[in-house]
Amino acid sequence: MQPAPYADRFLYDRPHRPVRGDAALAAEILQYLQQNYTKPLTLDAIAAQFFISKSQLTHVFRRRTGMSVHQHLTQLRLEQACRLLAEGQPPTGIYQSCGFGDYTNFYRAFKARYEVSPRQYQIDLNKHR
Repeated sequence: MQPAPYADRFLYDRPHRPVRGDAALAAEILQYLQQNYTKPLTLDAIAAQFFISKSQLTHVFRRRTGMSVHQHLTQLRLEQACRLLAEGQPPTGIYQSCGFGDYTNFYRAFKARYEVSPRQYQIDLNKHR
């Protein structure tokens, strides 16, 4: 019995990624997030980047890092915001360059993490210099 004529196309026309373990996959995802956190990212887009399901992405990432993809992205973005605030850039001008879609989301995330507003954080930094 011969395979269907389209079987070869199914097997060879698909993008191929080498099989890798959870640790290697998590490391690749971390690197991708580090390089792309300033862009608008969705779980669907990240999963597609690695040819895995959204469910596999979230499970592997949480198992290896102890946090969700969203939590890690927010952490990277807030760390960048702190660097920019330390350089003296105005809080209202940095949220986009840190990957936040709008100032309100940036402000809420910043205040939840550091318990002060971005402006107060900047003022406090300047007091200690």
